[in-house]
Amino acid sequence: MNEDLLYYIWKSKRLYSINLHSTSGKSIKIIHPGNRNHNQGPDFLFAKLEIDGVVWAGQVEMHVKTSDWFKHNHQEDPNYNNVILHVVWLNDLAIEQHDEKFPVLTLSSFISEDEYINYMRLMQEHQEIPCLNLIHNVDTMYIESQIDSASIERFQIKAEKFNDELIIHQFDWDALFYKWFCHYLVSPVNVDAMDRLTRMVDYKIILKIADHISDLESILFSVSGLLPTKSSDEYINGLIENGTYLLNKYQIQHLSKSEWYFLRMRPAHFPTLRIAQIAALFNHETRPLQKILETEELKEVEKLFEISTSEYWTKHYHFTDLEHTYQKKRIGKSTISVILINVICPLLFKYADYHQKPELKEKSLLWLEQIEAENNRFTRLWTQTGFHQVNARQSQGILHQLKEYCTKKKCLECKVGHKLIGSN
Repeated sequence: MNEDLLYYIWKSKRLYSINLHSTSGKSIKIIHPGNRNHNQGPDFLFAKLEIDGVVWAGQVEMHVKTSDWFKHNHQEDPNYNNVILHVVWLNDLAIEQHDEKFPVLTLSSFISEDEYINYMRLMQEHQEIPCLNLIHNVDTMYIESQIDSASIERFQIKAEKFNDELIIHQFDWDALFYKWFCHYLVSPVNVDAMDRLTRMVDYKIILKIADHISDLESILFSVSGLLPTKSSDEYINGLIENGTYLLNKYQIQHLSKSEWYFLRMRPAHFPTLRIAQIAALFNHETRPLQKILETEELKEVEKLFEISTSEYWTKHYHFTDLEHTYQKKRIGKSTISVILINVICPLLFKYADYHQKPELKEKSLLWLEQIEAENNRFTRLWTQTGFHQVNARQSQGILHQLKEYCTKKKCLECKVGHKLIGSN
């Protein structure tokens, strides 16, 4: 037993029409249950109750046992001075033992045996999806509705992560796009190095030299530390010479080559090639985000990233590899999907919210629905429920569902859990 079940009963409407009485016999009528408090202090704030014919406004605290009040030392905490009702599952103290300053309401009689059994079954389940063996009893529309809600929650969280970044970048949305595009372009092991690189070569510098791809490549490769110190190759020597000049001009230090990882990585994901692709994109489209904001079709956005690198990188993946057959090194479809899901759609959602443009918010969600569902451990795990995701909005919802509801056993906050427990 935990307090989540008490919150669940208290927020349900079943108590509104019942003649409630405290352990001392006082009549209790719920006018408003209050707002759930997720911070320090009582569990529900701004509740409104009628107790023995008198209307009270204040806080409501909940515990599994009445004695938990003293176990948690609430009697010495001024945050609990405005509590008007103590709600418990079991009353294990006589009235004279706790010197009743406010009524105590026992809830154990307000949940059926079946509901309690179903709840405990979910809480005691050790699988990552607690309802895996029961979910087939739930109508698909409730599952779809829960996944849809979870997708919105995840999207809002992704969008909110941009708050501090916007302040840092003085609400320069293009700079924010540059930072996060580069972040998600590389493999996870190279994210830290790429983040350092984009902090050192910030977007203002990119804007100044964007017309010349040789300058973009020179400064990015030089600051990355991936350039060799000398070479017999004319292209590489040009990068070294121009990069030295640009580093002196902008007073920038460089990273260490050891900060980047190549081992057990497909050549298409090598950081050297990714940096060449960054240079190609911002040389081709200085303000990609502005172009995206004006675009209606997702296919047009995807085409934006199908740019080709400079000539050297059509035959190389690294500065030290041998020349191979000519091949255009465009950003792959799966990587573009990652950027759409994690950067473009959430950034559009945040931009729409900030500038009060609901049509952009709708567009970002629509694009998410047009992207193929992700294939990872979480989405594969969810297929065991029999619910098959078809687009990225659903797969993102499933990811959020598993991480924030299933593994944390927040079944009482889930529409599927409500149906399985037996809520009306």
